[in-house]
Amino acid sequence: MEIRSDGQIVLMDKQFNRATVKADTLVLANVEPNDALYLESLEAGLKVVKIGDARSVRNLRGAVTDGANAALVVEKNAELNANLALISDLPTDVEAAARKSPPQE
Repeated sequence: MEIRSDGQIVLMDKQFNRATVKADTLVLANVEPNDALYLESLEAGLKVVKIGDARSVRNLRGAVTDGANAALVVEKNAELNANLALISDLPTDVEAAARKSPPQE
C-alpha cells in the first residue's frame, strides 16, 4: 500500500494487482484476534463468549449484532452451549422443549 500526498491510495492485492483510489480517511485494521484474555477467562471458569471480529472477521453489522445479542442474555442467567455460544431460556434437549410447549389437541 502506498499513501500519496494528493490523497491517492495505491492498493495491491495478493496477486499483485494494483488499484488506486482517492480517500479522505484511511483506517487500517489488524484482523488477527488475540485470544489470550478469552482463554484465560475460560480456564478461570468464567462465562465468556467471543463476539465481533474475535469470533470471525466480518462487517461492522456482524460485530454490533454479536455485542447486542450477548448483552440481551447477560441478565437472564445465560449459559454456554457446547460451542461456547451464549444461550438463554432456550431448550437444550427435546424433553425440556416438551415441558415448555403447550399441550397439543
